[in-house]
Amino acid sequence: MRKFMEFWICPYNYDAAFRHYEELEGILSPSELAKLKSFRVEDNQLQFLVSRYLLKTGLSDFLGVDPEDLVFRRAPSGKPGLAIPGHRGLAVDFSLSYTQGMAVLLIRPGQTKCGIDVERFENINVDDFLSSRFFSQRERKWILGGRTPLTIGRRFFLSWTMKEAYLKATGEGLAGLSREIEVVIGNSGNYVLDQRPPNQQLKQMRFHDTFIDDQFQVALAWESASPDLEIRQKRISRFAMLNK
Repeated sequence: MRKFMEFWICPYNYDAAFRHYEELEGILSPSELAKLKSFRVEDNQLQFLVSRYLLKTGLSDFLGVDPEDLVFRRAPSGKPGLAIPGHRGLAVDFSLSYTQGMAVLLIRPGQTKCGIDVERFENINVDDFLSSRFFSQRERKWILGGRTPLTIGRRFFLSWTMKEAYLKATGEGLAGLSREIEVVIGNSGNYVLDQRPPNQQLKQMRFHDTFIDDQFQVALAWESASPDLEIRQKRISRFAMLNK
């Protein structure tokens, strides 16, 4: 089995993506086309198109199959997956996330779980979002303890994306988000999630966080007994440049 994951990023702007509208629309299945037409706002249509393009491009490249051969389904938990778990003998898990201007994809070989989340960094009043339902007292103190509004914002988005990535990996989604799961600094100085009381599933999760293009906070979560799993990053830039 492959000893690496693929982390795909696809920055885009709406003007550049709109120039590829017909090409992007052409990769959609009939059910995806119906969903596309359900979006009344053009910006939402383009966001959906770019994210589906990234999903199908990344998986077809990883599995060595044509994009049109990919068939998707949802588990009872709502977590997306492939209708046929293995193509050419290779099983995968994947996770897709997108926000204004960026789509990201994580592909993990094998039957183990993975999750990814991206948020566009913005200047917000974090007090409006630090609900005691989602953040513990210790975590709120750490977030608000930043010396500048920039540090406070970065800590907030780091905490939020790590929780989202974990819950997308487990298939729980936002329904599982609670203050019992909190971001702490691990023994090696990296950020990890902790839970009280201890959660065996969480103990088996590995995490990675990164800040892309000085604008997007991304967190990755994957299930692994070993931390030695290489992360290979791939980038699609054609929807971010007007001259392409």
